[in-house]
Amino acid sequence: MFHFGKKKSSVPELVLSAKNIELYRGPLSDIPLSEKTILATCMDLYKDPQPCYIHRGAARQYLVAKLTDMITNGTPDFALLEEYTGIEPIDHAELTKD
Repeated sequence: MFHFGKKKSSVPELVLSAKNIELYRGPLSDIPLSEKTILATCMDLYKDPQPCYIHRGAARQYLVAKLTDMITNGTPDFALLEEYTGIEPIDHAELTKD
């Protein structure tokens, strides 16, 4: 069924940049997270050194929620963003709505 006139819901995008060069733009839920970060979070949450996809997904959701809170409720911790993503250097982070 077609729904003309309805707009798609706008998903906020995360923009990470350094010296005005965009390093990442996309949904926060799709942010690249390093394998080291996911494994460390699985160990912290589940004591699981070889996590299954369910634990990996839950760790990803946990980390995305933590990053969302950090970015929206205060000054972004660029060192933490660099550690979690492996993207560096980062000197600017914001959530945008298009």
